[in-house]
Amino acid sequence: MPAYSYLVLGVNPTSNESNVDLSSKITVTFAKHIDTDTLNSNTVRLRKVNGDFVDYTGRYDNLSKTYTVTPTELLSPNTQYQIIILGGIEGVLSIDNSYLPSTKTYEFVTVEKEGIKELENLVLKQDYYFVSAQWSMPSGLTIGEEIYFNVRLSTSNNPEAFDLWPTNPLEGKTTSPSITIPYRLDSGRSYYVHVQGVTKDMKTEWIGKQIYIEDMNTQPSVPVPPPPTAPTTPPSTNEESDSDDAETTPPVVTISDQLSIEETFPVPDQMEKPSEIIIVFSHDIPDTLFGPDQPEVNPLFYVVQAPYKSKYSLIDLRGKYSVNNALKGAISIDSDNPNILIWTPLDGTTVFQENKEYTVFISKDMVGHDSLPMGYTHSFSFIGTPEHLHGDIEHIKETLSFLGMELSTTFLQSLMRKYSQYACDIWYETSTYDESLHENGDAPYYIHQYVNTQVLIDSIINGGAASAATGGANSGGDETIKLGELSITKKGASSSENSSSSGASISSILSQLQSRIKTWEDLIHGHHNRGYARPGAVTKGESVAVYPEFLTRSELTTNFDE
Repeated sequence: MPAYSYLVLGVNPTSNESNVDLSSKITVTFAKHIDTDTLNSNTVRLRKVNGDFVDYTGRYDNLSKTYTVTPTELLSPNTQYQIIILGGIEGVLSIDNSYLPSTKTYEFVTVEKEGIKELENLVLKQDYYFVSAQWSMPSGLTIGEEIYFNVRLSTSNNPEAFDLWPTNPLEGKTTSPSITIPYRLDSGRSYYVHVQGVTKDMKTEWIGKQIYIEDMNTQPSVPVPPPPTAPTTPPSTNEESDSDDAETTPPVVTISDQLSIEETFPVPDQMEKPSEIIIVFSHDIPDTLFGPDQPEVNPLFYVVQAPYKSKYSLIDLRGKYSVNNALKGAISIDSDNPNILIWTPLDGTTVFQENKEYTVFISKDMVGHDSLPMGYTHSFSFIGTPEHLHGDIEHIKETLSFLGMELSTTFLQSLMRKYSQYACDIWYETSTYDESLHENGDAPYYIHQYVNTQVLIDSIINGGAASAATGGANSGGDETIKLGELSITKKGASSSENSSSSGASISSILSQLQSRIKTWEDLIHGHHNRGYARPGAVTKGESVAVYPEFLTRSELTTNFDE
């Protein structure tokens, strides 16, 4: 049972992290698949620094190799905690019986106070053609703690799509738990009011409610249906219709659709260093919005180096998410497809740094030909391709598709990134590290093969059950695909060997991949001449399997006299 210093890749919250939320879960990520029998409250302990242990429930995810610790009660405020991972053979063990050479301890500190809870009891009332809103103060406020509320009026149930009021962020703030919104509404329509509480340290989730505005003259109890659409067929040819006094059919008025986004490049959350950012809209975009004299930064469309957030505060939009911090670029409209907007960075792809996240903003004021403005600010992000992103994603996808599995590019890239970094960190510490093999972010072939194989293992573990249920996509003859020196043959429906279950086939492939990865791990650790021997005699009742042919590089002999 070998000691393995890299068994724990990291924990979250990270060691010495402060201001940890009281409802946080603690996650421990391992480098190898763990024997779940060795994961319990004795081998992974959560306690306060004063020695009081904290009860929790634990859950291990085999795909991500992550153990999640969920405290049975909220953590105490302003308290220092320790997560302790027991080392030695009595501690946490991987499935190949690797263990930490010593116990590891990570510490974090919770926030100073519990903080505010969610808003409740939002009540809306019609006040002539205006709406009044009232809500309860949130629990959790301390004496003297200041709070204000963001209030938004919209035709959408999305609080980010506040297309009516306020017209600027300051206008929608109040310190009172009630407000009459200064915006005249139309009768016969429904509107939404959204409210959020904000303190110095925390924000509540948005709370929203819908209200229907009645006509103050008739006061109907139910919404009045719209008048029937005027007929578009030509009038009758009888004499009355042909007379000069006959009424003509009123024209049908078409209301423009709202501008929307249909597609983007880069795809949100993926890793790219794009030479241009492309947005496909539902309507053509007027080229007059982006003329030859356009500024280097345009508030209708801009890009900042900052992580994506589902909600942006006033401080965010005045800070690192401000248009003043945007990257410089030029906006153009595709001449052949005027519904496509193209943003090109002035400094080329070098402006996007490795592992940095970039957020793209499209303003709610963006408008198309014959369309209403978007009405909400749309944002998405992508990550600059990291230095360590090895392997071949197309080959991985091809192999998984061959096995009847379709996993997202984002998921596969996240695995490639993790195992690329892990492999390179070990390679750097070996005597075989060669800087010339790492120029321009490249790596030796065995690191690429290790990443390919390890990503496939994790992907098959994740998607194997689904594949076994469907039996894969192939129903014809035998097919063969290669991964490095590993050859996988998939039997078609006509094969006599197809009597075995799909689950057994997946298990066999997984077993081959797990055996193969030992070769690449040895090369990464600098063991370039290590051979593998076949087991000799086997004692009855002993579970022993020979290494596959492609791993057998030398035969073990006991005749040392020759």
